[in-house]
Amino acid sequence: MKNCKICNNEFEQKIVRGNEQIYCSDKCRQQGYLQRKAAATTTTAAAVGSMGLQNPNNLQARFNPPGEVNRTNFENIGFNNVEQLEKTYAAKNEALRFELQLAAALKEVDELKKQNSILELQLETMDDDDGNDDGGGLIGSIVKNPQPVIMLINYAVDKYCELQKLKQPIKTA
Repeated sequence: MKNCKICNNEFEQKIVRGNEQIYCSDKCRQQGYLQRKAAATTTTAAAVGSMGLQNPNNLQARFNPPGEVNRTNFENIGFNNVEQLEKTYAAKNEALRFELQLAAALKEVDELKKQNSILELQLETMDDDDGNDDGGGLIGSIVKNPQPVIMLINYAVDKYCELQKLKQPIKTA
């Protein structure tokens, strides 16, 4: 009969081959592993602390199960998750803002291209069939019959001169 290293219960060794059995059950064997792991971590922490690299009190002395993160190590190296996330999201927001500005600029360019093509079509329709390009529209009508425009300009100049005479102060002698 042997005594278990963890619970000190007596047990019979089941397996004769290999290493000698020192634990009574799988539960005690796992507890032994966790104790050895913790002891190795504290001795490593003490060795590291004696070299001046880290404070051994900041290290976690127990085993971290898979999926659990030892946050004290991140704090020791100055890594702040919130600050990193803020920087990441700020960069993403800036990139999205530039993408939106680019999309708006491309849309504006397309609109300007459409307006340009419409104006080119209008210009082509203003040309005469005989090749005489008088401009069409208002300009074409002025070129064909300038008399009404000349009369309008003369009328406007006469009215302007009359207004200027009214603005002059009356001279008293």
